[in-house]
Amino acid sequence: MTKEEIKRLSEKIDEIILLLKFIGGSQIEQVQKKRNNLLTVPNKRKIYDLCSGKNDLDKIAKKVGVTTEYVRQTTIELAELGLVDRNILKGKSRPKKVIMWET
Repeated sequence: MTKEEIKRLSEKIDEIILLLKFIGGSQIEQVQKKRNNLLTVPNKRKIYDLCSGKNDLDKIAKKVGVTTEYVRQTTIELAELGLVDRNILKGKSRPKKVIMWET
């Protein structure tokens, strides 16, 4: 790829970002606020940090010191916000981070 092609591609990406911000600006801000609020709850942040795709809900619950149901509900919240994928492996839910989120 030439420098000129990279520059044009970069400009197009910037345009797309601006359009997305315009189209869903308030929705994006709302989701970001929800993510930040959710991940400032210590146990929920610990659960998120343990979502490697290797740990099942029971293992996460034991490591955090909460119930499996609490972990299940939290991973549902995280999935709704696009932070984790609640994949099933060997019959057990093993949530995995989709994106890294820093607060």
